[in-house]
Amino acid sequence: MKKLILLSMFLIMTCCTIAQDSYSIGYYGSRKIAAVYKNGTKIYKVTKMGHDVVPKTLTLDSNENVYWLVNYYYNNSLQYTDIRKNDQLYVTTKGLSQTRIIDIYCLNDTLYYIGYQNNEDSVDVAMVWKGTDFTSHWILGDGIHNSYLYDVDVDKSTGIPYFCGCVQEDITKAAVWRNHELLYLNDGGNPNPYVSVVYSYASEISIDGGDVYTLGRHGKIINTGDTINNTIYCPVIWKNNEVIKEATGLDFMNNFFAYAEKYYYCLWYPHGAFYDLYRNDSGQPLLEFDFIHGSSGSNKIKAFSDDIYVMGWYENKGCIWKNFSVYQQFDNCLNVADLEWFNALIAGDSEWYYKIIDDNGNVTYQHLAYTSDTVINGNKAKIIVRTNHVYDKDGQIEITHEYVKERDDKVYWWNKDLHEFTTLYDFAANEGDEWVINVGMDSVTVHVDSVGVFEYEGIAHKMLHVSDFDGVFSGDIVCGFGHMTSFFPEKLMRHVDDFEVKGLRCYWVGDSLFYHQGEEDCDEIYNAIHMGLNECVSDRFNIYPNPTNGIITVSTPSRDLSSYEYQITSVMGQTMMTGVLNGQTIDASSLPSGMYFITIDGTTVKFIKQ
Repeated sequence: MKKLILLSMFLIMTCCTIAQDSYSIGYYGSRKIAAVYKNGTKIYKVTKMGHDVVPKTLTLDSNENVYWLVNYYYNNSLQYTDIRKNDQLYVTTKGLSQTRIIDIYCLNDTLYYIGYQNNEDSVDVAMVWKGTDFTSHWILGDGIHNSYLYDVDVDKSTGIPYFCGCVQEDITKAAVWRNHELLYLNDGGNPNPYVSVVYSYASEISIDGGDVYTLGRHGKIINTGDTINNTIYCPVIWKNNEVIKEATGLDFMNNFFAYAEKYYYCLWYPHGAFYDLYRNDSGQPLLEFDFIHGSSGSNKIKAFSDDIYVMGWYENKGCIWKNFSVYQQFDNCLNVADLEWFNALIAGDSEWYYKIIDDNGNVTYQHLAYTSDTVINGNKAKIIVRTNHVYDKDGQIEITHEYVKERDDKVYWWNKDLHEFTTLYDFAANEGDEWVINVGMDSVTVHVDSVGVFEYEGIAHKMLHVSDFDGVFSGDIVCGFGHMTSFFPEKLMRHVDDFEVKGLRCYWVGDSLFYHQGEEDCDEIYNAIHMGLNECVSDRFNIYPNPTNGIITVSTPSRDLSSYEYQITSVMGQTMMTGVLNGQTIDASSLPSGMYFITIDGTTVKFIKQ
């Protein structure tokens, strides 16, 4: 008997995601080999004879492609930079001595990379590129003064990228761009008449709640009477271009990150040989690194659903800290440089069980199963096998294959008539928002009446209460579960005037039960689905044994099917076998292990090949 367990989901403002897979980058072999790790297991690597190979950052698209930036050094001098897509070269600066790539980001499945390029007037120009051939997306520099980009962050609520760096005019000035427009330029102004800022740059940027946080350094001259002291260079943090923290000239700050109206940074005291991680309100270090002796240190700080992750190294192993405690160490990595999560709104191996009653009182038991992935129009899509078993109509079974994809907190559904994806769920929506679902040649406009929280077994999930004019898709949509009454708009799909959806009865991930409603015996239902003990047995034919090792026996209580044609299809809809029944047996031993459907005379039965 399976136990009811909790699904780790998180409610973050208007976002709704399930952490499914973690991707990280690091190096091993004394910086000679850079690698990508999925859930701690190495999946890609790259090396270059005689060079130090140092990965810096990575990002993912909605198809789970991994883009990662790698720098190649020779004798501690940077030679060139590659961006790799999975295990293939995507773009390189090799042979382009006047071009520097500094960072990467992904929006709407398009990869962008930032840096600067020397123009024909020998001026360095801040640039944003895309594509595999340095296609200019934005030119941020004016081409007259040297300008540089050092970091990028994307506002999660708006999808707008922000960049930081500097512009060299009369003095070097810290700069921030929003999209392609200059937002802030630190002009050296200071309300203290005895302090003059004569130099500044911003090396790291983090967007939190619409506020722009940057970390960098500035040089200032302190005037005391008739005496002008030497320039003092200090680490500094700005919020919306206003200084909110300044360290002493001997200290060094990096690994900056802002989240939930707080900011985190690492502070190095070279005079005291300390290297520690702080939060602005912590007072005491949250993490203390033995940086001087090289046994521990950090590279980057990020957040995922109220949890803070720190990437670096600890005791000669790549390490990730979660909420300032060791979370994961890598046996085949010396240093973790970056971490990303691939977030799914539909968990792998999900299954749903609904009960539907139409206006004639016919009962349909609906089973949905996320079985595998495919590619549609270049988009990675999830295959959901939709099986409707009409209990009151001679056990009639309807099987369709539906296709969904996820991006930006939305679930899209493939419209087979229009050959395009339509929005099925929009978990980024707020109260009052609407979206249109195209169902075949019909459509329904869904209105968000309210946004709330659905609690189950002590876990809170984001919930949208939605309605539409005809009540086609009205109800509650819960992140991670789907629509609680009808996963798809069944009324339009089935072309019936009236029916009552009894709602989601059981929800599984893998073979673990995550949700059940009322007194439903979900264990029995699960066993019936997967062990071939169909809850509703067709009076036309049945098959046994189910599961089978290869030989299937077809039986019927009332008629001879020996001359009928049969078709066996996979969960992806691919025809695997066809033929004419000769006697009562079919040899399916050539089929790979998995779930299949056999159709005879318009009736379909599911079976498992072991």
